[in-house]
Amino acid sequence: MTIPIDINVSVKTYQKLSKYKDLEIEIGKMWNLKTKTIPVVIGALGMVAKGADCYLAQIPGNSKIAEIQKLVLMEPAHILQEEEEEEEEEEEEEEEEEEEEEEVQ
Repeated sequence: MTIPIDINVSVKTYQKLSKYKDLEIEIGKMWNLKTKTIPVVIGALGMVAKGADCYLAQIPGNSKIAEIQKLVLMEPAHILQEEEEEEEEEEEEEEEEEEEEEEVQ
């Protein structure tokens, strides 16, 4: 899976297929299996390439483009929220340490 800027979605889809073609062939020969690379490429702002539904339909389960787009769009917000919480915790710890130092004096 990759999350490029939206204008590069089609390019990244092609790159993923090309990048893993040799590995796909090697694993197929090694284990005597039929293998296939299934690129899941969603742009950073939620754009998908034409035909993405066809690729997603090949993955077992009930994945939907809209669900994956939501994950792509929501994850940065989640990461930022975690960073803010960590910063708040660090500030609280520093304040507690300062209070303890003042009490000692």
